[in-house]
Amino acid sequence: MKQKIKKYFAGKKILVTGFRGYVGSSLAQFISEFDCNLILLDVVGSGWCPSSSEANIEVVQGDVTEPNTWSSVLEGVDCVFHLAALEYDRSNFDVIKDWKINALSALNLVEACRVSGIRPKIVFASSANIFGAVDELPVNEDTRDNPVSLWSVHKLTAENYLRAYAQRYGVGSIVLRLPNVYGASACLSVADRVIVNNTIIQALAGKAIRVFGNSGCKRDYIHVGDVAMALLSACMCESMPQKGEFYVIGGESVMTFEELWNVIANKVGAVTGKRISVEQDKSVTLEPLDMRDFIADTSKFCGLTGWTPKVLLEKGVEETIDAFKNMP
Repeated sequence: MKQKIKKYFAGKKILVTGFRGYVGSSLAQFISEFDCNLILLDVVGSGWCPSSSEANIEVVQGDVTEPNTWSSVLEGVDCVFHLAALEYDRSNFDVIKDWKINALSALNLVEACRVSGIRPKIVFASSANIFGAVDELPVNEDTRDNPVSLWSVHKLTAENYLRAYAQRYGVGSIVLRLPNVYGASACLSVADRVIVNNTIIQALAGKAIRVFGNSGCKRDYIHVGDVAMALLSACMCESMPQKGEFYVIGGESVMTFEELWNVIANKVGAVTGKRISVEQDKSVTLEPLDMRDFIADTSKFCGLTGWTPKVLLEKGVEETIDAFKNMP
């Protein structure tokens, strides 16, 4: 599969936004191994960059919330992976900033394509949080949207922009809704931004792992390497309609929080020789977004692309522990 992907992207001009982020860094590192022209766009002018043995890499500083940024980088681009995003920060949520980065940036992208006549293949990373609390599991493309946070509303707004421009102006795009992503990213400095990784880091530091009132909620977890492969598979699939439609992505690894935290505690304990306790903490007030189950039905996406997740959860946890155990 990797050789097939490498052959497909050979010679292409590929744009990745948010390449210093958690998923973006893993995708950028993977693409850097292709014989291609790789344009990396980020609002920060310096920092981590992928090591490359094949790609011709150009790093561009730009703000995805500004229309001029897009018009300056799209010329000749074959594929756009739009991963620039603002993570949900419930303690310091800026609704306007969140809308600009998570929604307006997508509008600016497709509007720049409309105006210029440039038609790259666009792949957008969205979130399974848009589904909110669902009535039936597993979740598929027919499941209703029920966003319960403004962050999720903005991700859905971005999807709606993409769908509208695909239908009205022929600016094609594909949307992947991602569940709980984990695993060591290429840029390790951002790896603690996801809950599973952060829990592993705490356990490696000898700290107790806390579970809250949602400890019995089931979640679908997917390794960041499988996410990168899913994004690439979506882009290269010639039979997949580019109508701004979303596809549900999952790792086929379902556990409750309490089950997974116990797996982490046991595996970290085996590595460090320390006993890691898992403690119930009922004092934390949870949001509706936290109190939900999620299991993905990926059959539609898998059927179109041939992609399947490769990293099972317990093996992925072991690999993540191994990557993090010597971090400073």
